[in-house]
Amino acid sequence: MEVADIVNFHPSKLDCLSITREAILKTQEMGMKANIGLALMTDIDLFHYLSLASSIPRLDYPLEEVSNAFK
Repeated sequence: MEVADIVNFHPSKLDCLSITREAILKTQEMGMKANIGLALMTDIDLFHYLSLASSIPRLDYPLEEVSNAFK
């Protein structure tokens, strides 16, 4: 039984970009997909968001949209 097939991470909820990065990498190691939730209107700005995204070797949903529309 699967509980979740993707985890959506919002950096502002975890208080730190390095903690968010580690959580995303651990999620991927466990075989689940990860998404970085858009949080530009909160504590981080575009530079921080892009810095986090560029530090992840594999982005499962690089455009943030999780949808079956493009399958």
